[in-house]
Amino acid sequence: MYLASRLLAAFLAVAPLGVPSVSAEARGLSDEAQALRYAAVGRLNIGGQGHCTATLIAPDLALTAAHCLVNRRTGATWRAERLTFLPGWRMGEAAAILRGRHAAPAPGFLDTPGPELDLALIRVTEGAEGAPSPIPVAGTASPGTVVSALSYGRDRGEALSVQSGCAVVARQGRLLRTTCDALPGISGAPLIHEGVDGPELVGVIVAALGAEPPALQGAALAVAPAELIDALHEALAAQEAGR
Repeated sequence: MYLASRLLAAFLAVAPLGVPSVSAEARGLSDEAQALRYAAVGRLNIGGQGHCTATLIAPDLALTAAHCLVNRRTGATWRAERLTFLPGWRMGEAAAILRGRHAAPAPGFLDTPGPELDLALIRVTEGAEGAPSPIPVAGTASPGTVVSALSYGRDRGEALSVQSGCAVVARQGRLLRTTCDALPGISGAPLIHEGVDGPELVGVIVAALGAEPPALQGAALAVAPAELIDALHEALAAQEAGR
């Protein structure tokens, strides 16, 4: 969460969590083909208390916002075992149930929280039946890039929302300002660009610009993960090695 002169805010959705079950196939939006295309995006349940959005970027790796790993009440980092990733989540069913094994925020985030470092990588169980194909991280998201924001927000935590046709309007370092709407609970949502070879993840939503009560809705601010992905892999490897 951040509060700056431009009123920057990021929120975890906190809502009662149902008991997940595994569907025979990924079930999502009314358009089945689109649902299968984006089944790597899912709900990240956190400590039985709330959720964010995350994306499977490898068979055993999910990418989300780093502040999702921080307990808002205590300031402590959630243990990976308290994280459950549900790709393709819709109305109580998921393509697979992937348990957290290890998790690491971007180096430096816990010492100096800020949107530029607000990314985290989670090692999840691999080989689960029904697990969808990952969406790869891409390196390009210049102003003018048309994107879709895929999320499980506060007002739609039981089904994936797809906001298509928005765009990156400015870039400063790793930060991307967009025309996509951001509401509480959208933290960790991917910005997806339709590349030549299929969907590509070009950003992770971490905050809302200009968010004001009561709606707390603003323009989505995202982090481009390509430049941080190697550091995230190294931080996760260090966690797994006990360093």
